[in-house]
Amino acid sequence: MTRSSASRHTPQARPRRRSPEQSAIAEAAKLSRVSRDLLEMLQTLQAGGSAAAPKAVGETISGLVEASSDGSEGWQGKRTSLFIEHTVRSGQQITFPDGDVTVIGSVSSGAEIIAGGSIHVYGALRGRALAGAGGDPHARIFCQSLEAELLAINGLYKTTEHLGSHLHGRAVQAWLDGKAMAIAALNTL
Repeated sequence: MTRSSASRHTPQARPRRRSPEQSAIAEAAKLSRVSRDLLEMLQTLQAGGSAAAPKAVGETISGLVEASSDGSEGWQGKRTSLFIEHTVRSGQQITFPDGDVTVIGSVSSGAEIIAGGSIHVYGALRGRALAGAGGDPHARIFCQSLEAELLAINGLYKTTEHLGSHLHGRAVQAWLDGKAMAIAALNTL
């Protein structure tokens, strides 16, 4: 092969592999774009307008749905819901102080969900769930399989040791009954 023919057939560039730091920066930038889109949607909704669904919402957030609260016992505020369509992995923290969080998947051990309203987990709840963080005494926690490290509603909490072994692995709901947290198995059809 001569020099002139070698220069015409240059090898294709290989895709660059990202370092863990570059991947983390790219993920943070993507979440920043999602946060900006969500903030714009919330501001539009609060101003009384209608918000369009975000164009690209990333892996964590699939959209917001407007709902209303009952405003009972002094708790007031406009409610929205956050839907997460995958498992929340260990070390991840989902914080949504404006309303309910629904996870279509499981919450792994070491993961944390913090919601201003109720928390719904359509899978195993192995991590921590803190509902009613916005002061909502009517918030509830629902899950398909209770294996949680901690449940908390409006500041009252129970750890694994106090959840009751008879409820382990069962579909349950937790709510406040006066100044205590109540947990009961959900009836299955």
